[in-house]
Amino acid sequence: MKIINNAHVYRAALPSPENLALHLQELPYQELSPLEMNRASFVPNEVTRELVTPIQEGYAFTFQFDEKIIPTSAVNAKVAKAVAKIKEKEDRTVGRKERQEIKDNVIADMCRVAFVKTTKVNILYREACRTLIVITGSKNISDCATGALAKVAGSIKSETIHIEGLKMGLTTRLGNYFGGSGSDPFAPFHVGNFVKLKGDEGLNFSTETKGAIHEAEEGILEAIGEGAQVERIELEYNGCNFKLTNDFAFKAISFDVDVDADDRGDMDAPAYWRHEAGVYMLIFVGVIDALCKLMDYVPPEK
Repeated sequence: MKIINNAHVYRAALPSPENLALHLQELPYQELSPLEMNRASFVPNEVTRELVTPIQEGYAFTFQFDEKIIPTSAVNAKVAKAVAKIKEKEDRTVGRKERQEIKDNVIADMCRVAFVKTTKVNILYREACRTLIVITGSKNISDCATGALAKVAGSIKSETIHIEGLKMGLTTRLGNYFGGSGSDPFAPFHVGNFVKLKGDEGLNFSTETKGAIHEAEEGILEAIGEGAQVERIELEYNGCNFKLTNDFAFKAISFDVDVDADDRGDMDAPAYWRHEAGVYMLIFVGVIDALCKLMDYVPPEK
């Protein structure tokens, strides 16, 4: 089971699992009403069926976001058709305010029959270091999840782990990595075989080699020399492989350390999910802490 595949991470002070469960009950799942565009909720874990699931050194809970999909192109086409009809029948120009009213009515009509997209993401929390891991590749969904959490739990404080100059820091380290300075600027991390760089004037360079990244050294250094900066780079640490973005998000996470299903003994599916989530969370929190140390992360003043 792939419990952590993409992630956005935060520092947060959350209540005990018992108290958090009470807060999460304030935002239960409900079907979208005909004119409702989206809704956030907290729902039971699909495996454990618990609203808050205790795991090793922390707990997990599940956020759900339901949204109606209304294509912009379809809205624009209907608005244009309505505007053209008014112009033809009444021989006049439709003003900005009236056009907006037409658009609002079109969206309301489409909202009643729109397809509902449901997104569920698990959230892991390690209490000792106040690390919150939202398991999604979408920044929008991650922000919705932390916003909903703040809404129900009120007094909680959560903050993104923002590393000043991360983009420049990764780029400088990558340049030094090929510079033969004698020390590895990414240690204790190992550089993988993927890197993506982007320049200010449309310069893009992306490479994924089958062997060592050194196969693309010349192209990478040339791109850096022309002002490109690292947008994403593959790293590995302690059995965890991932692609780190320049805004400290984690993509394509995988673990070399498998929690072998043959070792589950008498554990049922919920117990095994708790065990597996706890193991992978602790490994990933170690990755986060090591990265913060490598990049000289300084927490904001309280």
